[in-house]
Amino acid sequence: MASVMLMGLRLLPQLRQGSEEPLDKSTLAGLKDQLDDYLKPFADCFRSKPSEAHMAAYVRGQLGALGSKAIEPIALEQGIKPRTLQQFISCHQCEAAMRTTVRQIVARDHFDPNAIAVIDETSFEKKGKKTVGVQRQWCGHLGKMDNCVQTVHLTYVARDFATIVDSDLYLPESWTKDKALRRMARIPASVTFRTKLEIAVELLERTKKDGVSLRWLTADEYYGHSSAFLARVEALGLHYVVEVLVL
Repeated sequence: MASVMLMGLRLLPQLRQGSEEPLDKSTLAGLKDQLDDYLKPFADCFRSKPSEAHMAAYVRGQLGALGSKAIEPIALEQGIKPRTLQQFISCHQCEAAMRTTVRQIVARDHFDPNAIAVIDETSFEKKGKKTVGVQRQWCGHLGKMDNCVQTVHLTYVARDFATIVDSDLYLPESWTKDKALRRMARIPASVTFRTKLEIAVELLERTKKDGVSLRWLTADEYYGHSSAFLARVEALGLHYVVEVLVL
C-alpha cells in the first residue's frame, strides 16, 4: 500500500527534477507545502484523519535521510509510536484506491498521445519463508536463482516524464495450492494463480480504464515471446516494440 503513494512522487515537479538521493531535513522541510498539496488528492483513500497523517509521516520518512527506512526509525523520527505505524502499514486497506488516484492524476496532468507503457519486473531477495509469494525463483536483482518475491510493474513514459502507474505481486502457483500458506498469509479464496503475462494485461486494462492514454508498449523477451500476450496488447489498441531473443 505505501509503495503506491511513493511510486506517484514523481508527479511532484520538485522531486522529478532533483536527484534520487534522500533529502536532508532542511530540504524536506522546504518541500512541506508542496508535499502536503501532493498528498491532498489521496485523502479520500483513508477512513480517518489519523490514518491520513500516518501515511504522510511514512512518506516523509522514506524521502528523508534515515540510514534505515524501516517502520521503527521512521515512527520514532516522526514522533509516532512504532506499533501504531506498523499496524497502519500492515492492516490499512486502501491500495486500489491509491493506485486509481495516481492514474487519474497522470491522465489529467500528463496526457501525451504517444505515451509509452513499459512492462517490467522487480525481484526482492528474502531470507525467510513467510513473505507472501516468496520462493526460490529467478531474482533479476541478483542475476541468479535465489529466494525472492517478484512484482510486475507498468510505467507510464511521456517525453521527459515517467512514473509507475500500477504494480502487482506475482503469487507463484505453489502458494495458491498450499492451504496452510494461504491461511498463514490471509490470502483470500478469490485469489488464484496468474502468470506474469496475465498480470501485465490486467495492469494495462486497469490503467486504460482509469483514462490513461497509451499508444505504445515495450517489454523484454519474456513478454515478446508470447503471441497470446501480444494479441491482448493489440486488442487494447496498442502498438508494441518488444525484445525477442534469437538463439
